[in-house]
Amino acid sequence: MSRAALVVMLLHCLGCDGKGHLEARLRVAAGTHPLAGADTVSLLVAGPDGAPLGASRVAASSDGISVSSPVISGPLTLTVEASRGADVLARGQSCASPAPAVGARLTVDVPLQLVGSFAPAAESPAAADGAALLALSEQLFLVGGTFATGAVSAQSQSYAPGAGRFTNGPSLGHPTTHALVMPLSDGTALVLGGGSARSLGVARYAQGELIDAAAAFPGDWQDGAAVMLNGQVLCAGGRVATGLSDGVWLLLGDGSAADAQAPLPSARAGLTLTAVGLDGALAAGGLDSGGARTDLYLFESKAFVPFGAALSTPRHHHTATLLTDGTVLVAGGFDGAGVPLASVERVDPVRRVVVAGGPLSTARGGHAAMLLADGRVLLVGGVGAGGEPLAEAELWDPSFGGEGGGLPTGSMTSARATPSLARLCDGTILVAGGAPTVEAYRR
Repeated sequence: MSRAALVVMLLHCLGCDGKGHLEARLRVAAGTHPLAGADTVSLLVAGPDGAPLGASRVAASSDGISVSSPVISGPLTLTVEASRGADVLARGQSCASPAPAVGARLTVDVPLQLVGSFAPAAESPAAADGAALLALSEQLFLVGGTFATGAVSAQSQSYAPGAGRFTNGPSLGHPTTHALVMPLSDGTALVLGGGSARSLGVARYAQGELIDAAAAFPGDWQDGAAVMLNGQVLCAGGRVATGLSDGVWLLLGDGSAADAQAPLPSARAGLTLTAVGLDGALAAGGLDSGGARTDLYLFESKAFVPFGAALSTPRHHHTATLLTDGTVLVAGGFDGAGVPLASVERVDPVRRVVVAGGPLSTARGGHAAMLLADGRVLLVGGVGAGGEPLAEAELWDPSFGGEGGGLPTGSMTSARATPSLARLCDGTILVAGGAPTVEAYRR
C-alpha cells in the first residue's frame, strides 16, 4: 500500500459473503505516515459486545484488505493495525457503526495514527486558554475560552472526527472562560460557571442546543472541582468574584436545581474531587488563604468529613485519578511556593491510608490526566519547573517498579499550560487548551 494511495484507499469488510459491504476509509494526519516501516496491515471487525466477527492480515504492500463476517443487527466496530513483526506501529478504530443492509455499501472513517504519539487533529478558531472540552458520542465541543487579545469567547465550537474540522456550535449567551463541563449518562451535559456574577451559572447541552438552567449557582465560579454522584453533580470550592469559595452544591442532573450543602472546612481552589465507593467523593488538597493543603475529606451523607489521613506533600492544581484497584492517584501539582511537583501519592479510600507512589518523569502542575484502558494514566502538559508550558507527556504505570512510576511518551505538538482531555468513541484522546490547535493521542 503506497503512502499516497492509503490516504484515499478503501479497506473492504464484506458482510455475509458479499451481501453487504462495510468499507473503512483511513484518515491520516500530517507528519510521519502511520505505514512508514510497517510490513503488515490487519483489519478486525467486532460486534456490539466486542467479540470478533472476522479478521484479516495482508502485506503492507498489498492494494487492499477484506474480511467476511456474518450480518448482525447490532453495530460494528472496525480496527486497523499496521505492524512490523510483532510490534504494532499504528492503530485506528472506528466508532460503532450500524451493520450494512443486504446489498448496501457503508463507508466508515477510521483515524490511523502512530501508537503512543500525538498528531494534529484540527486547527481551531477557539481561544487558546481556558477552553473546556466536552465529548458526547461522536462529537466534541470546545466551550468558550480567552483569546490572545484578552477577549473572552461567548461561542462553542463543534468538531466531528470524520470531517476533521471545527464549526460554530451553540452560542453560550455570554462570555465564558475556564468553565467546567460535566458529561451526563443520558448524552447531555452541564456547563458550570465560567461567566460573570450576573450570568446564570449552569447551562445544559442537549440535542445540539445550550439551554440556561434554573439552578441557583454562581455564574462566575471557576477553579473548583465537580464529580458525578448517583445522577447528581457535586461541586466544591473554587473562586468567585469576591475571592476563594468554601461552597458545596449538589445539582440535579438536568441542572434545574442546585442545593447548597455544608461548606468545606476552608475556602479553597485548585482541589480535586474523585468519586469513590457507591456514593462517596474524595476531596484532596487545594490552595486556601494559608497556602497549599494536605488535607483529605470524604463526602458522606451530604457533608465532607475528615478522611483520617493526609497527603504528605501540600499541593494544589494536581490531578486525582481513580485507578483500577480502587485507589486514587494524586499526581503533581504545585507546592505552597508555587513550585511544580513530581511527587505522587496513592490514597486508599477503603483502608483510609495514603502511601507514596513512584514519581512522575517531569514535575508539572496545572496539567491534565486520564486513565487508559490498560490501567496506566496519561498525563499531559501543565507548567514545568522553569515556569514554562510543557509539551511533554508521560504514562504513569502502576506496574513499574514496586511503587509505579512515570515514563515519558511522545510529546505533544504544542506546549500547553492548561490542557483539557476528552475521549472520543473511537478511543482517540483529544487535547485542547493552551494552544490554538487540537491534537489527538492514540495508544
